[in-house]
Amino acid sequence: MYPRSITSSEQEQFALLYRRSYRRMYRLAYRLTGNAADAEDLAQDAYVRAWRHFDQYKADGSFEGWLSRILTNRAIDRARRKNRVPMYSLDGPRYINTQGEPVEFECADTSADPERIVVGTTMEEQVETALLGLPATYRAVIRLCYIDQCSYKEIAATTRCAIGTVRSRIHRARQMLRQRLDDSW
Repeated sequence: MYPRSITSSEQEQFALLYRRSYRRMYRLAYRLTGNAADAEDLAQDAYVRAWRHFDQYKADGSFEGWLSRILTNRAIDRARRKNRVPMYSLDGPRYINTQGEPVEFECADTSADPERIVVGTTMEEQVETALLGLPATYRAVIRLCYIDQCSYKEIAATTRCAIGTVRSRIHRARQMLRQRLDDSW
């Protein structure tokens, strides 16, 4: 649904009606839900719905009557949805186990970033493919340096070459990897 253009007189009229009716609508929402948080959500939801359909409000009728019908319908919709899809508190126990102890939810790591996980996997695959494309001598020094985290001295001993040669091979291997990765992106 595309938002319609709202005139300033409609905005002022809605703001006035909102201020006059909010306490009564909140009390009705509280009676329908039984708790303050759900009542606030329900009242806000009803006002948003009323705002979207304010052009259907008949100015000669009761705004509170019209809004209470919207609020009641939203409460019924939420109750139906709650019966179909169970809602659980993430900060409270879900249920009690056989020993009578509450069982808590284990929430996903909030620092996890799905995009980074997917792109990271793709990048790892691309780096691995680029590594496989390097000549064996360069691939070996890169793996020893960055994957096995060996020192230049240990790499020199493993590959049986001078430390200067290890440094130059690592430098050249990085350049080749960079070029291959730039080409693949």
